[in-house]
Amino acid sequence: MALIKAGIFLKDRIFAEALAEGLSRQAGPIRFYLLSAFEEGDFCDLILAEPDWDRDEGVFGGSDRESSYCGIVELVRQPGEENLFGKPPYRIYRYKESPNLLNDLLFVYFEMTGRSLENHGDAKCRTTVFLSECGGCGATSIALASARMLYQIYGSRVLYLNLCPLNDTEDDKAGRESGRFVKLLYYLQENRDFPVSSFITEEEELDCVNTGIVNGYFNEMKPLFMQRFLEKIGRLGKYDFLFLDIGNHLSRENKNLISGAECTVLVSDGERRCSGKYRKAISREIGERVDHGRIVHIRNFADDSWEEDYTDETELAEGEELFCISRQRDGNLQLAQNFGNEVSEVAKAIMEGTDHGGGKQSFSAGTD
Repeated sequence: MALIKAGIFLKDRIFAEALAEGLSRQAGPIRFYLLSAFEEGDFCDLILAEPDWDRDEGVFGGSDRESSYCGIVELVRQPGEENLFGKPPYRIYRYKESPNLLNDLLFVYFEMTGRSLENHGDAKCRTTVFLSECGGCGATSIALASARMLYQIYGSRVLYLNLCPLNDTEDDKAGRESGRFVKLLYYLQENRDFPVSSFITEEEELDCVNTGIVNGYFNEMKPLFMQRFLEKIGRLGKYDFLFLDIGNHLSRENKNLISGAECTVLVSDGERRCSGKYRKAISREIGERVDHGRIVHIRNFADDSWEEDYTDETELAEGEELFCISRQRDGNLQLAQNFGNEVSEVAKAIMEGTDHGGGKQSFSAGTD
């Protein structure tokens, strides 16, 4: 893979050295060099500089700038000052995690040159769809917890994509720019080659596609776009699972997602008494869509009387597995604690398929 040469020219030399060291530890196609003047960066494809750079004088604080901004990436101090999708100059938040900063640099390079450079692995990605009977059932929490548990138990890498109109995971993982998701949809529509990693926020246990808090384009992920997205993720070869969180939106597009998924997880609220007809209708709708995948039904916030609601075995679709997560849950996701123990069984079902044999499954709260 061709190497990109990036120079770092910052006022704070200590930070510049730490930044170069942190970025160099990432397995990527960029090699970093410390610069003491712009003239030293003539060999570089990119130069990471202060927002108040002045190339003509080789110092900071000048008022006259080159009009082209060619190869210059300004490292800003506030997330809201970022600019990756507008006209140059490109601006990147300097204090983000190294993998995410590296992905942003690859995207800037792609925008300037049209060349997409990414590392590729050999992992085979399987798709799991999470949906809920109604809002507030905890489908998003279960999806995120299951993803982390898959990493903790099996070392599996999960990519999470929220396709709900309101993304309440935004606080620390879904990205702060809905513009990223719009740009992603644009590239998928144009069927262009692009660095898909640039639209992903990476963390230790879980990676997320950036959609923003208010995702006004949540229903624009058409089947063709999703197919192209899955192909991109597949070629990336980094993820074992793709988790699609569709909330309680059983639209035509989302029904197609269920049809193509290896696993569908339906989350219901144990504190709400939905009618049996309503629950049967949803299960029947899912069952009709699932051709080759498996169905996992989670009874969330359940108490000791949860089995009374499921005395009729016909409420479960053929091959559907039922799990219970108790009302008392621990704040920390630990394998030795209640919530962690129960979610680990869900993660195991997602990983291993129908090893539980289907039917009812209940897990005692245990002790801390």
